[in-house]
Amino acid sequence: MTDPITYDAQSFLINGERVFLTAGAIHYPRIPRELWADRIQKAKAAGLNTLQLYFFWNVHEPEEGNFVFDGQADVAAFLDMITEAGLYIVVRPGPYICAEWDGGGFPAWLYAKAGLETRTLNPLYLQAVENYWSRLLPLFAERQVTRGGNILLCQIENELNLGGSQGHAQELYMEALIGIARKYGIEVPLITCEGQFPGAIECINGH
Repeated sequence: MTDPITYDAQSFLINGERVFLTAGAIHYPRIPRELWADRIQKAKAAGLNTLQLYFFWNVHEPEEGNFVFDGQADVAAFLDMITEAGLYIVVRPGPYICAEWDGGGFPAWLYAKAGLETRTLNPLYLQAVENYWSRLLPLFAERQVTRGGNILLCQIENELNLGGSQGHAQELYMEALIGIARKYGIEVPLITCEGQFPGAIECINGH
């Protein structure tokens, strides 16, 4: 049986059919929920066949242990709207996203935790990431192309190398994040953006 999503040097293949992804981004916290469907349709009308989405940790866990996935933060509904419009999806859960958003998406309480260092193997940080991802990633898992949905790819971290590679320590950190992603059901191919991890598709920012 053919894997639902594979790739070669030319393009992605979805259920064995060569597909070129033309993607754009919509940031759900920046758009009133009543306009989500309109913006998705406008993206499709502009010729896109894929939307790639950041997920904003400080929106979904504004206080430690207080998880929000309704109203303006109802990402399950947002993902379903994209699927209903017939578009593919690339999810980018961070944990750091940049996105010209406060703290790169990190919640303020994270920075206040004594002994915590972000974007490292720090156990306090990784536990906080897992607590968050254990709520977020299952929403993706059931919507992956491997399970009949439209999510094709998942990005791990974001622009980690822009400050210079951390070498082996960075590899271990990325391995830890990928382990969490797989634990909570992520099956589709992984991508990185300035992350450079073996086994992931490396993407770059070009200007």
